[in-house]
Amino acid sequence: MLWNTTSDPIRSVEFYRMFVQNPFGKLHTYQGAVVFGPPREQGCEVLRICNPAPTSEVLYESLSKTHVGRLRERLIFVEWTRTEVMSAIQAFCHQGLPLPDLFDDGVARLEGLTVFQLACYQQTCLIPHGETRSYAWLAERLKKYGAERAVGGAMKANPFPLLMPCHRVVKKDGNLGGFMGTNSPDSWQLGLKRALLEIEGLHQQPSLFAFPGELATHSTMTVQ
Repeated sequence: MLWNTTSDPIRSVEFYRMFVQNPFGKLHTYQGAVVFGPPREQGCEVLRICNPAPTSEVLYESLSKTHVGRLRERLIFVEWTRTEVMSAIQAFCHQGLPLPDLFDDGVARLEGLTVFQLACYQQTCLIPHGETRSYAWLAERLKKYGAERAVGGAMKANPFPLLMPCHRVVKKDGNLGGFMGTNSPDSWQLGLKRALLEIEGLHQQPSLFAFPGELATHSTMTVQ
């Protein structure tokens, strides 16, 4: 069974937008989605976040792969409402404002993740807004030396992108690496990763930082 808000009214899908500027200065509207669980007396439950997509067809294809029976991950906000979650995501996409750290005490709890995934995602939330770190750095932080490929696999499997900012993890040489299962530099997925970093203030250049982990030059890109 696929997500269907008509036949399954206790769950809902809400949409958000971001604007991506191409090299020629034209803005394109990307649309993403947040799949919420059943209503709660306090806070809210997020079952999945779909990254912004360049077309509605791509987004709905992503949503169609979200099968009810296969969802085991849960992101449960202790106090935040659905409206507050959506407002925070929109503020990030439109103004580049920092998103909440899910691992701060009392903000949220995560269920259904492996120990390795949880450790990886916790490290991504420790990367400051507007900075990047390498896959190798993340592996070393976990004392999993040489496990860059496994770290990349965890980033690919991230069920809650943006809120767990896997887009801040790049290659050791400063290149973007992969995103959403592809590493093709001409793909819309890598274009999205670049746009997310630009939203956070990183300058678009072949190397995002001079040394792994250092703050890059700020961009002058305007995001509306």
